[in-house]
Amino acid sequence: MFDTAEILENNVTIQWNADRSVALVTLTESNRKTVDTYIETNLDIFRKWDKSKPIFTIQDISGGKVTLTPYMKERLKEFTDYVNTNKVTMRTALVMENNFTGQVMRTFGRLFGGNSHYLKLVFFTSIDQAHEWIIKQQQEV
Repeated sequence: MFDTAEILENNVTIQWNADRSVALVTLTESNRKTVDTYIETNLDIFRKWDKSKPIFTIQDISGGKVTLTPYMKERLKEFTDYVNTNKVTMRTALVMENNFTGQVMRTFGRLFGGNSHYLKLVFFTSIDQAHEWIIKQQQEV
């Protein structure tokens, strides 16, 4: 499904599918340095993407040590700012645990994702479900 993970500093990894049309970015902690690496990794993907094509990502934050801090919340707004400013179509599957923290993050995600005409954000509890959805999205666009 995805290639070997490229381990970036601070508990962030990135993997690509075979044709590099889907990025899987994994975050396992939510301290400031890790959040910075996570956000910059995603923004780097966005900047390098062919803007005439939709961006497809799976964001895996199901590692158990990720919480929605005020700092993370502020930095996540950069995603929608980028998508809206550049008018880029983006489909993102967000994988998280099915617990209280996941519920809080889903609520914020609905608000965050709902602020963009270009961004479609859907929540899952498994990578396999997220990957199936992304494949369907690629076929529809």
